[in-house]
Parts: sequence; C-alpha cells; structure tokens
Amino acid sequence: MQSKTWIRLAWCWTVMLWVSSLWPIDTTEMPWWWSWSMHIVGYAVLAALINLSSPRQGPSQAWALTLTCGVLIELAQAFIPQREAAWDDLVSNIMGAGLGVWLTSRRVRLALHLNRRNQRQVSARRVDNPEAAHESPSANPSEHRD
Repeated sequence: MQSKTWIRLAWCWTVMLWVSSLWPIDTTEMPWWWSWSMHIVGYAVLAALINLSSPRQGPSQAWALTLTCGVLIELAQAFIPQREAAWDDLVSNIMGAGLGVWLTSRRVRLALHLNRRNQRQVSARRVDNPEAAHESPSANPSEHRD
C-alpha cells in the first residue's frame, strides 16, 4: 500500500479512538481485562498505522506520536462526565503503542531489506547486461511457458 493510504487509515483510526474514548459512557461495569485489552489493541493499531505511514521516520517517532495521543485523550477524559483519566489506562496505552511499533518495525525492516536487495540485483543486471535490464518480463512472449 502507498504511504498516503496508511496516513489516511491512521487519521481515521485516531478519530475513532478520540470519539470512542471521549464518549460519555459508564465504564465502571467493565471488567479490568476488557479495558486493558481495548487500550492495548487500539493503541497497537494506531502505532502500527503511524509506523507504516512513515517507515523512514523510525519507530520511536511512531511510538511518541501514539503516546502523545494517548496522554491527550486521558487528560481530556478528566473533563468528560462519566469518564475518568486513569494511570492504568495510560500504561496499557504505552504497552499497546510498543506492541504496534514492534510488530510493524519487523515488517518495515524486512520490506526495506528486500527493497534494497532487489535494487542491488537490478543494478547488477544493468552492469552485466545493459540491454537486458530494460526488458520487461512480458517483452519476450516466447519465454513464457504454461
């Protein structure tokens, strides 16, 4: 996917997190594990989308942006009736952001490595045979076998 698509998805997910986090609902009836799992999943997805939208910026920037969003949401919840800012929510936000960055950093590093390897192979082909480097695979239909 293109970077613009990841950016759009990250913005949409951020808006969804803000709306769902600031909606005035009673969260006292939820079990603790439900709240923790929702925070971890929500912020893991956000960190992953941010990391995928700008892979060259690095995972620390994705983690910092995700954490900033989590802190701001927790602060805003202090002013919403039936919501409260909680340290344990912030801890689960940090864990989720770390998980999302870790998972996508491995994927991003692999993609960048494969891209560099492919570029080296193309460069090597150009050096070995400059005419063959400009041919596309579909240019010679006799090479295709069913």
